[in-house]
Amino acid sequence: MLSVDGNDELRAVALGMKVVERDVKNAINRATRAELKPIWQSELDAAMAGTNTFTGRILQGSRVSPGNPPTLYAATSRRPIGKSKRLNPAEHFYLGEFGGRDNLYRRYTRRSENGVSHTVERRTNTGLPQQIRNGRVVYPAAAGAAPRLAALWTQVFVRTVYEASEGKIH
Repeated sequence: MLSVDGNDELRAVALGMKVVERDVKNAINRATRAELKPIWQSELDAAMAGTNTFTGRILQGSRVSPGNPPTLYAATSRRPIGKSKRLNPAEHFYLGEFGGRDNLYRRYTRRSENGVSHTVERRTNTGLPQQIRNGRVVYPAAAGAAPRLAALWTQVFVRTVYEASEGKIH
């Protein structure tokens, strides 16, 4: 989400969104979605370049939700991935973005072929990307895109209000 704290222009746009009429606000939201999504998608694609295939598959489904202020989303797909179809990008995005500890042991109970129940201890996070706190794709992409997206959101607001004042938007 774009933050309006500490920026007078963005705060003015956020306040302006509260006072404009509904049809003008709808036009601003349509234009926001149409103009911000390609920039957000290109920033994500640029940040995704050079990452492994797991990260690329788990971070599917980017979108921009117009609002006051607009919100950027990544990994919104609910379609399961992998052979077992256990991973859902919308729920397990953090594995691709932040990685995981491969030395983490999990203990669970399973039933053997003979029907006997026993406890198994395994390292279940092997194969995940190395753990990183600052994020691999989404956080750097958002940091790179935020100034452009904020400026564009302001321009969209001003242009749409101007067109509405000329009577081009009903």
